[in-house]
Amino acid sequence: MFNAAPSDVRARWDKLWPDLYTEYDARHLKKELADRNLIVSDEATAFFSAWAIDEERHTDGFIRIIELVANGSEKDLRERLDARSHDFGPIIEQL
Repeated sequence: MFNAAPSDVRARWDKLWPDLYTEYDARHLKKELADRNLIVSDEATAFFSAWAIDEERHTDGFIRIIELVANGSEKDLRERLDARSHDFGPIIEQL
């Protein structure tokens, strides 16, 4: 953990948390698209699978960053991510 004032730690958390859950939500977006039968080709399936794997690596990276600079713990962060609701309505309406 980097040494910082509590207000700096909170500011880091506030900045990094949305980035973390955006990366994490890729798994849910892929499922949403599949559930709606919007992934209809082998090429699209391969793309979304590779994309979700890449976003999972980003999730792991953001978790580590938050552990180091914003006093987070992996267990707590993963619990928070799992507890979030996922609403892709605004995106799905555009498809």
